[in-house]
Amino acid sequence: MYTLVNDNIFSMGGQRIVVKIIIVLVLYLHQSIQGLIVTFNLYLLLLALPYLGFTTYDVWMHKHDRDVPQIEKILHGITLPSILVFLVFSIMNNTMVASIGLIIAFPCMLADELIYHKHLHIKEKKIHMLAGLSLLIYILAWLWMI
Repeated sequence: MYTLVNDNIFSMGGQRIVVKIIIVLVLYLHQSIQGLIVTFNLYLLLLALPYLGFTTYDVWMHKHDRDVPQIEKILHGITLPSILVFLVFSIMNNTMVASIGLIIAFPCMLADELIYHKHLHIKEKKIHMLAGLSLLIYILAWLWMI
């Protein structure tokens, strides 16, 4: 899995932000479990799997096939926790928090794609296209279900 700390994407302040996001997610899940109302959407969970698979492969390609510029690493460092917040909270039927995660992730993903991915190898471009398509399908399904 993609490790933010080992790739020096974040400063100590950035690492604290990731830890705070994880704490919020844990507290939210704990609160849901305490109330014995753990609601999630199984269909969205299944629809998230292709995107997660393509993205995981893309991360592996980033680590093994090319040197990623520091600014692109920062964009990835913002996108990763934001998209995870979006996926987790959309599956948990919390539209407000999911929307915030998507609103933060989308401009970073767009900038990353338009600035850094123009001259990628065709194999990586295909993975990006498949990841983007699977995320689009996920977002459309989520919007249809809310």
